[in-house]
Amino acid sequence: MVTRRVLLGVALLVALAFGLSALVKHASAAPAPGERHPVIHQAIEQLEHTRDILVHDAARDFKGHRAEAVKHIDQALHELHEALEADEH
Repeated sequence: MVTRRVLLGVALLVALAFGLSALVKHASAAPAPGERHPVIHQAIEQLEHTRDILVHDAARDFKGHRAEAVKHIDQALHELHEALEADEH
């Protein structure tokens, strides 16, 4: 039961962060002409922005759920960077 609560808490924090991220669109979110994999680059930018919101603007840690959400965002960022690097070779 606790695990389910943890997962729900992490999901809610990530959803909140993505919602905030969507409200604060950057001008650089538009892909440059001819840019390879613009969707992956945009996802990286949004995840980095969301991570910054969670790390710097969240009012508290929510019993460790915020830290877990940041950890999962870091994992997602790593995978996206790996995908870009794999395509270069």
